[in-house]
Amino acid sequence: MSQYKAFDGAHLDHQRLKAAKDALAAAGKKQAEMMRELSMIWLEKQEVETMMRLGIDELDAEVQTLQEEKALWEEEREERGREAGVLQDHLAEMETKKGEVAGGAECMLAGFREISKRQLTEKEQDI
Repeated sequence: MSQYKAFDGAHLDHQRLKAAKDALAAAGKKQAEMMRELSMIWLEKQEVETMMRLGIDELDAEVQTLQEEKALWEEEREERGREAGVLQDHLAEMETKKGEVAGGAECMLAGFREISKRQLTEKEQDI
């Protein structure tokens, strides 16, 4: 019976060894699978970070362009404001001249009327 126990003990050790080897192989397989998944996740993370950096770079460039355009618009607005001031001054000057010319024309017209009246009166006296 002791041979049977020895055989039985060896058989149990062999089964335990086989079970341990199988478990080790399964663990190795699982570790390799998890490493592949980890690598895929790491690659996806790198891709997302790269895309985000590109998106941020594009947004930064767009912000820079908009800031430059804003500066140009502000400069143009200031220039238009200066031009409007010059035009307002010119308009006021023209209105003043118009008033002067109109006043002068009325004086001339009054003078012509006076001359015409005198000439008419002289001709009437001649007749």
